[in-house]
Amino acid sequence: MIKGINLGGNYYEDFVFNGLRRYEAVGQIGAIIGRFLGVVCGILLVLLIVGLKGKGKFK
Repeated sequence: MIKGINLGGNYYEDFVFNGLRRYEAVGQIGAIIGRFLGVVCGILLVLLIVGLKGKGKFK
């Protein structure tokens, strides 16, 4: 988050994404990446729990 604020606010001043500029645009990109990683980690966690229950590790 801090790296995105630094990049968007100081170096990419003309960067535009989804109608927003600078650190606001970089923040939206970070939110999209964070959502994607959250979904992937959640799915992997569910698969891990279900897989362990099927092998008798959890009761």
